Amino acid sequence: MKICEFFQILLDGMDIKYLNVAWLRRQIGVVGQEPVLFQTSIAENIKLGHEDATRRDIIEAAGVANARDFIGKLPEGYDTLVGERGAQLSGGQKQRIAIARALVRKPHILLLDEATSALDTSSEAKVQAALDKASEGRTTIIVAHRLSTICSADRIVTINDGKVAEQGTHEELIALKGHYYKLVMAQVNSGEESWAMAISKNTEDEERSIEDEFVIPDFLQEDKIVFSSPEVKVAKELPKSSLLQVMHLNKPEWPYIFIACVCSIVMGAAMPVLAVLFGSLIQSIFVVTPYPSATIPYLSSRLTLPGQFLCLPPRLTLPGLYPHLQPRLRVAGTLSSHPPT
Repeated sequence: MKICEFFQILLDGMDIKYLNVAWLRRQIGVVGQEPVLFQTSIAENIKLGHEDATRRDIIEAAGVANARDFIGKLPEGYDTLVGERGAQLSGGQKQRIAIARALVRKPHILLLDEATSALDTSSEAKVQAALDKASEGRTTIIVAHRLSTICSADRIVTINDGKVAEQGTHEELIALKGHYYKLVMAQVNSGEESWAMAISKNTEDEERSIEDEFVIPDFLQEDKIVFSSPEVKVAKELPKSSLLQVMHLNKPEWPYIFIACVCSIVMGAAMPVLAVLFGSLIQSIFVVTPYPSATIPYLSSRLTLPGQFLCLPPRLTLPGLYPHLQPRLRVAGTLSSHPPT
C-alpha cells in the first residue's frame, strides 16, 4: 500500500533522489533512542562514526557532546572498555558517546530520533544540553514525544492523522491553543514532562552543571495553572512508620516468627557447611588411604533429612502471617486518619 505517491524531499533546493547516496549519508548524523555501543574502547566507538578520524577529532567531538569530563574521570580515559553493549556506562553516558560518534564526521544534518525518551530526568537534562550544543551550526531534525526537548526549535510541525495539522514556533503554537497546546497540557498534567532542566552557571563540575529543577514555564504561569495534588500533600504530612511498629502489630504471632527465624538461620548456614563437606568429598577421591573414610557419606546422609525438615517451618508459618497483619494495618490507618472524638 502506498502512503503517498507524490512528494519531494529537497536538500538545498535539490531533490535528494538525484544526489549520490554515499555522499548524502556522509552529510547526516543520526542519534537514536537506544544507542548501540560495541565491546571496545570509548575512542574506538566514537571513531566508528568516521574511520579517518584522528585522536584530536575524537576528543573534539566528545567535548561538543558534553562527554569529555566523565570520560576523563574513567580509569583509562578514552581507552576505557565500555563492555558488552556499553554495560559499564550509564544510559546518559552511552547516549553522549553516541552523540559524539554522530558528530565526529562533522555532519551538516543531525537527525535525533527520540534521543532522550529512554532516559531519566537527570540524564535527560545532561543529554539535552549536549544535543543543544551539537545542534549549533547545522540543520537539526528532531522526532520527539517529550515536548520539552523541542521548545527552542525554529519550527515545530504537529502531525495529526498522517497530515500536518500545525507548524510554527513554540510560542506561536501555544497561542493557537490547538493540537500542540493540548499535547503540552496533557503531558504537564500527567507529570510526564520535566519542563525545567535548568543549567546551573555557578558550578565548577560540568558533570553537575545540569540540574533537574522543576520550573513552571511562563505560558503556564500566565494561564494560572496550578500543579498541586492533595494526595501529594497528604503523603508529605504522614509520619514515617518504623519497623518496630510493624513488628508490634505482629505480636500475637511472635512464637511462629521466632521458630521461622531460627530455622531460616540454620538453613542459611547449610550452604557453607555443604561447601566444606563437598570439598572434603572431592579431596577424599584423590587421596589414597589404606582404609576408606566413611565420615563424609555418614554426615551427608544424616544432614539431608534435617535440612529438608528445616525448610518446612518458614514456608508454612511466614505466609500465614500476612492475612493477620493486613486487617490490623487497615484498622491502624483508619484510627490515625479519623481519631476518636
